[in-house]
Amino acid sequence: MKKFYYLLALLISVSLIFSQSTFAKEQKESTVGKKTLAKKVHKTFPAKSGTPSIMTIVTEGFEGATFPPTGWVIANPDVDYTWEHATNAGGFGASTSSATINFYDYSSIGEEDTLYTPIITGLQINDSLKFDVAYAQYTSGDLDRLTVSVSTDGGATFEAPIYNKAGTALKTRNPASNPFVPNSTQWRTEKVALPATVAGANVILAFVGVTDNGNNLYLDNIKIGAPAALDVAVNSVSFAPPLIVDGKPSQVKATIKWEGTSAVPTTVSLSYKNGSAPANETDGVNQIFTPTWAGTPPSATVTFTTMYTPVYGSGEMFVRAFFPNDGLATNDIASKIYYATIGVSAFPYFDNFENPNDAGWISGSISSPNEWIKGTPAKLQLSSAFSGTTAWVTKLTGNYSDYTNIMKY
Repeated sequence: MKKFYYLLALLISVSLIFSQSTFAKEQKESTVGKKTLAKKVHKTFPAKSGTPSIMTIVTEGFEGATFPPTGWVIANPDVDYTWEHATNAGGFGASTSSATINFYDYSSIGEEDTLYTPIITGLQINDSLKFDVAYAQYTSGDLDRLTVSVSTDGGATFEAPIYNKAGTALKTRNPASNPFVPNSTQWRTEKVALPATVAGANVILAFVGVTDNGNNLYLDNIKIGAPAALDVAVNSVSFAPPLIVDGKPSQVKATIKWEGTSAVPTTVSLSYKNGSAPANETDGVNQIFTPTWAGTPPSATVTFTTMYTPVYGSGEMFVRAFFPNDGLATNDIASKIYYATIGVSAFPYFDNFENPNDAGWISGSISSPNEWIKGTPAKLQLSSAFSGTTAWVTKLTGNYSDYTNIMKY
């Protein structure tokens, strides 16, 4: 009889696990029974191989191709949704890059995911933390949370949060039923005083996201430490027109910000170079600009007169600012990864995707994993190409993921 009860209990347990996985989407449709978040305080920095990066001041806009940026660390205890690189939204619309957590699909209520800064030295009393945040609830009762804690012993221990907001206190727009992607007006700048204990210490900041399965959270333009008197930052790089075509000249554009405490400069020297950052003003294409500054902090978008002619394939365009006595070198460079496609000159155009190269066709993702794949489909309702043997399909077998935002062009 004990064996029967054991088997029955096991079957019920398996059934419950299956139900939680199968009906995750249905759980998103209902707000009944959501748990109250435990107010956890992060304690320790996770183990990390190699030597930690050490910086005297931090400014991070998540514009680089690498995420997390060099020296930053992500802790993802449940190996589920965590901090990732958003390429579809940036602080106040000044760029298209930021850090984000997909709370919309993250149903493990109360799970913490942490984004750690590098070790920071040289901070002083009265230094501060400044960052841009964007968040929407799914319903007005959601309590997704963001906290920031400080370690002054290189990550061995962390103090109580210096920033702690959730739900309506955190939101930057009204609840949204679709996955939240902020526009330029749906951001807020937060400024928080750092504790006096940071002076002379080995400091790490922990940005902790705690899910209540509400909606998405974004972070951008993190600045830690006292601002420099003179500081030009290159915030983003773009092309005009945005579609890059092999052999067709394109304009290189850059958005710059004045992060210094002194008056904005009249002129700024910028250089662009394909493939690597310019080492000096003459390494690449240089131009002296007279920016039209606007906003707070002051920013401007400038366009190089000398156009760039790309060749077919992928590349990365770098723009670097050169300003005398610039107080912060880490924000002088930004880059843009691009793909130069091949233009079509003969019509009518036809491609049956049997050529291994498929020159000019590319796929990409806006806010989800790219599931486009070329091959022979083997799905229940799609088991062959329309003609030939290959086609482009969102997964060759099985169903494609919900709420994907991918493209093929």
